[in-house]
Amino acid sequence: MNSKHKLGAARGRAKSVATTTTTTRTKAIALAAACLFALGLSAAHADQEVSVGRVDVQLPGEGWRVVSIDDRGNRLVGPGLDYRQTAESKVMVHLGEDKVLNALVVVRANVSGRGRSSGVRYPGAKCVGPSEMFSEGDPTTPAPTSFRCLQVTAEHDLASSPALDDATKAAIAKEGWVLPPSVFFATASQYANTAAFAHVVAVVRPLAPMGAPGTGDSETALPPGVSASSVQWARQLQEAVTDSVYSFGGDLEVPPLKYAEAVAQATETPAPASEPAPEAAEKPAE
Repeated sequence: MNSKHKLGAARGRAKSVATTTTTTRTKAIALAAACLFALGLSAAHADQEVSVGRVDVQLPGEGWRVVSIDDRGNRLVGPGLDYRQTAESKVMVHLGEDKVLNALVVVRANVSGRGRSSGVRYPGAKCVGPSEMFSEGDPTTPAPTSFRCLQVTAEHDLASSPALDDATKAAIAKEGWVLPPSVFFATASQYANTAAFAHVVAVVRPLAPMGAPGTGDSETALPPGVSASSVQWARQLQEAVTDSVYSFGGDLEVPPLKYAEAVAQATETPAPASEPAPEAAEKPAE
């Protein structure tokens, strides 16, 4: 991964846009559902690296599929500023050998910006969510010049979600894909005073414990159902998103994905049976 060159002395304080009990989780599920439907119609094989706007997404492992989706850009506002920014969105999906959805990643990033210290403001930005969602961000301030936010949901059943309409389910069935019994959502975003931004939504199967957590969280400190491994992985994703926005190259490295089920199966695989000891030769009768 290329070294990052930070623009400016500070990244600004963390804020975010997701707010109510229904908006963050429901919109994320709806977006994933729409993306799955689009993939069912026009999926293509992706390489290890995918370009999205000014961002180069580096995916863990191989076998990802990618498709572009419509993006109308952002309206940028500030003192004496009202500008339509061009953005790009792409969806990346990874399937297991059994065609079970392992991960779906939606990346949105700017193509055009306004330059450093452009006077861009983000009115109404805040990083809050329902009590059952993990949200990490600084206190809200009026019209911040930059903001960052991470949110993680509990693991839940995607198949039973009302956001999966009949058309989406039909597309999934046509492709022969299988929805996992449980997934979690992670949303990581960074908006800079330069008008550069990256917004990532990840829908991921439960992950295995990641060893030394280094997150300062325990299971009891998190909302019910939100796992420490999900938060730890999502924090790594957030760091990659922030580094990408403040770098010249725009590299965004998605953290490695080690699924709990795969790790459990590997540990449960029985060791090869040892060869039986040779039988002692019979002593000839005297």
